[in-house]
Amino acid sequence: MGGGRHPQRTTGFSKEQHQEIVTDCWRASDSPKAFIQALAQKGYMLATGKRPYVLLDYYGGVHALPKMVADKTVRIKDIRTFL
Repeated sequence: MGGGRHPQRTTGFSKEQHQEIVTDCWRASDSPKAFIQALAQKGYMLATGKRPYVLLDYYGGVHALPKMVADKTVRIKDIRTFL
């Protein structure tokens, strides 16, 4: 049972809760380093792979970063430029 299909079963968090945590980290960070540190404090690690930016959680779940920032004003290009 992977964390990707049923994240709440594995981590105890729903997709919406993951999005809220990541969005709060995004909004509170004024630099890439601060964002990465905020994510780490919440249990996420920023990584690259087949996609430019993904988040790994402590339970092995993989989350596409652009989909985890629940702010409609933030675009993929904004994330790439920021990081």
